[in-house]
Amino acid sequence: MAVAAIFFTIAGWIALAEAQGELVAALVVGGVYLVLALLLLFLPVRPRVPVAAAPTAAPVTSLVEAFLAGRAAGQAMRKE
Repeated sequence: MAVAAIFFTIAGWIALAEAQGELVAALVVGGVYLVLALLLLFLPVRPRVPVAAAPTAAPVTSLVEAFLAGRAAGQAMRKE
């Protein structure tokens, strides 16, 4: 597709340069590419999906409780 765009640009340039002059050809080709770039910039291909909020970190108390439960389980296994 890029190759076709290049060939059409060159063909348009040649036609405009012969009909109107090189300055007009440069302005027209530059304007067409500017409009195309602005369209691609402001019209997204797919809608933006809102990013989900990052999960909050686990509270410290639950981590301490889990640590103490594991420690108690380890001590209970030693006693048996």
